[in-house]
Amino acid sequence: MWIEDNILDRIFAKRILRKIGIPIIINNDV
Repeated sequence: MWIEDNILDRIFAKRILRKIGIPIIINNDV
């Protein structure tokens, strides 16, 4: 299901961005 994949992609992106030190808040709650 693309919706679940999209959520996982966002979570993964957040982890990557936190690792490189960029604070980002993605407001997309289901």
